[in-house]
Amino acid sequence: MGAGGGGMVGTMSLEFVTCVGYSAPVQSDVSIDLNLSVAEYSLFGSIVTIGAMIVAVTSGRIAGTIG
Repeated sequence: MGAGGGGMVGTMSLEFVTCVGYSAPVQSDVSIDLNLSVAEYSLFGSIVTIGAMIVAVTSGRIAGTIG
């Protein structure tokens, strides 16, 4: 893997960890502020996970192309 691909994959991984790490401890505050039920907040968490899967496939292809 080339220098560009590794940095990109690392950055995308950091973004996912930051998003998940941020959303977990503030769940109750976000739910109250946005008036979300537990099911609605869970949907938010699922969307983040699905987005991470899409980014993983995309970043793998990009890293493979860049080399």
